[in-house]
Amino acid sequence: MTYLLNLAFDNGIAVKIERVHSHTPSAANVKQKRIFINSNWYRPEGIIFQLAHELGHIFCKHGDLDVLYFSPSKRGIELEANRYAIKLLLPFYLDGKEPYYVNVEQFMDCFSIPMHLENIVEQEMRKKYVKIISIS
Repeated sequence: MTYLLNLAFDNGIAVKIERVHSHTPSAANVKQKRIFINSNWYRPEGIIFQLAHELGHIFCKHGDLDVLYFSPSKRGIELEANRYAIKLLLPFYLDGKEPYYVNVEQFMDCFSIPMHLENIVEQEMRKKYVKIISIS
């Protein structure tokens, strides 16, 4: 979480973390470079993925709408933000792990990533390992 908050700060993105109703999703205002995170989310293990997802909206410049609410969708800009979030989080999961200890489901559980994104996680994990293996 600290890495993501520092990434936001370093890129001039304001992050407001507030405790509101447990089903109020996180949101991003791409034009204003602001993110709202609900610290009372009913699945607290998903807050880190939500922050990474909202950062994805801003870094991918999804500015057509004023406010984008968190959605684990597999379509359009939501899919792009989810893929970006997965790419941001993978280094933390993979750090120091030998390839035979890497597990897609374990990574998804760790960050409460919805199961319908499993193929995206697998694709990004394979890309990351190709880079790691070619460096070694």
